[in-house]
Amino acid sequence: MTRESYNEWRNHPATIFFRKFLRDRSIELGAQVHESWLNGQEIHEVDRGRILELIDIEDVSFEVIENFYKEKTIDTETSENSIR
Repeated sequence: MTRESYNEWRNHPATIFFRKFLRDRSIELGAQVHESWLNGQEIHEVDRGRILELIDIEDVSFEVIENFYKEKTIDTETSENSIR
């Protein structure tokens, strides 16, 4: 994937709508957790993790994806070399 194709995908109306959903869902979950906390209920780390994951996915940059796959390539090459 090139930066240009990533930007085309990122600015596509369907992607914009999906990113809006992710953002709105994270806000809704945050409000639910906050309400539970105000009502004295225990807050679980899994709830916090879900919210942060939605935010992370919505905000993913080309560089994050590119670095992830560079690291995977390096890991794969290292594993293959150690097997030989």
